[in-house]
Amino acid sequence: MKKTLISIMLAFAIIIAAPVVTPVTAAEAGIAAPFREEILTNATTDTQVLSEEHQLTMGQKNIVLRARQVFEIEWTPVRNVVKWGRAGFFPAGETVKGLPYGMPNEANYVPLRTTFAEFLAEVENSDSRFYTSRATRTAVAPYYSLDCSAFVSWAWGLEKRHMTGALPRYATTVGRDIQNMQVGDALNKSGVHVVLVTDIQYDDEGGISAVGIMESYMPQAQYTLYGEGSELPLQTLQRKYLKNGYSIIRCNNRENAVYIHDCAVPLDGDYCDKCINRYIDTPLSPFIDIEREATHTDAVEFINRLGVFNTSGQSASPYDFVMTRGMFIALLSRYEGAYLPVYRKSPFEDVPIDEWYGKAIAWAVSIGIIDATPDRFEPREYISSQEMAVIMYKYFKWRGSLSETQNTPLFLIDPGT
Repeated sequence: MKKTLISIMLAFAIIIAAPVVTPVTAAEAGIAAPFREEILTNATTDTQVLSEEHQLTMGQKNIVLRARQVFEIEWTPVRNVVKWGRAGFFPAGETVKGLPYGMPNEANYVPLRTTFAEFLAEVENSDSRFYTSRATRTAVAPYYSLDCSAFVSWAWGLEKRHMTGALPRYATTVGRDIQNMQVGDALNKSGVHVVLVTDIQYDDEGGISAVGIMESYMPQAQYTLYGEGSELPLQTLQRKYLKNGYSIIRCNNRENAVYIHDCAVPLDGDYCDKCINRYIDTPLSPFIDIEREATHTDAVEFINRLGVFNTSGQSASPYDFVMTRGMFIALLSRYEGAYLPVYRKSPFEDVPIDEWYGKAIAWAVSIGIIDATPDRFEPREYISSQEMAVIMYKYFKWRGSLSETQNTPLFLIDPGT
């Protein structure tokens, strides 16, 4: 039997409300997807488990998430849009990933002055200034765009754009030794360019073996990996930046960076009831009145408080739709607060790592709550109660949250489901 979200939520709420489980609240700095205050302990990259010394703080995670919003937003122009320096066009009808590069001083930097949602609205309006005007400082560029310093300013959570000469005032310089780098640092050269460190991999001895760099650069936001797993060695990063006048700078208020869900660019399945229909194949039904389902009301309200569904918290909720295997794993990863950017390789042939559920499934395999064999996971198939029970049992066993003498039933399963 296909399981609707209402029935799954009831079981999920019963499990996580048991005395041996400490649930996550949704009140952490207004973050839509609830990340735990604990630092990362079990997420893996393709090669290793992060050691205690190299675990990420909440601020570092949020800096990366904010940067990814710039990098992962997708937009489809309805008319041709000139690229920076007139170096071609973004063709009408072709979807682009990442905000366009530019210095729109006479316009609005995205997302510092123009929000992601406002940018997408301008893209969809063929008569908007995105098509009828251009940014002209230094070079012709899209009217709505951002440059390198605006990108780092946004990622760090600064209130406005600060140019490369001003960014060090909000940071501490930590030298030019690659082994001193941390996620969230910037490589800055005053008057020239600045990039953001969004990923670091370590070898067995704790040394840095790979560095991921995200930047706003011509013609749009981009990501480059140096070192292990890339054709570009770390020496290339050294020559390009650290031996070429760039310094490593670390934001002084790193822990103040906050990631907030944005319907224009939801990350890792971070959908709310306002935007989920745009991004997944299984549509929501019309809102239902949970007061009619008294047995479900407490479960719905409890899950609302956790924040894993980003619901409005109103009396009517969009919970009467069918749950798939991919949805369930994405939900579980958000409840755990799993740090997903470190996952780059899918363990299943039918799970693209860049799908909204891809990194969550890779996380689930890495901690052993689902098996990497066979080669297929079938993420869009409906999840059964039995499958959910096995996954949840493994999850709470992994967390150490199951007591040998626990009397609370894990699941209420109807016959034949």
